[in-house]
Amino acid sequence: MRPTKWWRYPGNYHGRGKEWERPARMQLIAADGNEVFQCDVDLRINGYNTRGFPQHAFRLLFREPLSVAPFPDGDGIGSEALILRAAGNDQ
Repeated sequence: MRPTKWWRYPGNYHGRGKEWERPARMQLIAADGNEVFQCDVDLRINGYNTRGFPQHAFRLLFREPLSVAPFPDGDGIGSEALILRAAGNDQ
């Protein structure tokens, strides 16, 4: 019988730390369809036990602090990192 524990199976979600970062491009588009900004980021899978779930949270590490606000209320200027969480992580 095959074990049901997710941590017994290989996958990139087991990798942690800087050596598992991957270069990516982030683009933020406003509700009206206009681009707010785009930039190069380093991307990692974020979390502990939730790393093995089908939906992952991602950690975006900005190469330079943000010069524009990613949120409608103006928050986030100067941020160096952002975590994008998958909905439904309320176990």
